[in-house]
Amino acid sequence: MAIGFYLFFLGIRKLKGQSIAILSYIDPLTSLVISTMIIGEKMTGLQIIGTILLLGSTFMSEMDKTSIISLK
Repeated sequence: MAIGFYLFFLGIRKLKGQSIAILSYIDPLTSLVISTMIIGEKMTGLQIIGTILLLGSTFMSEMDKTSIISLK
């Protein structure tokens, strides 16, 4: 795990803030896909609904900030 975090922070060193924010939202999604496809972990319906709500609210939050910035 430490190697993964080291490589992640090494890779984002030269990126802009917007790119880093997008990557930080993709990180949990990647973990979800890996645990489901590679490890074979099963998700319940409630976990899927929670995932959709979490990612949806994060996306809506970022879209709101983008529209405010573009209005200025």
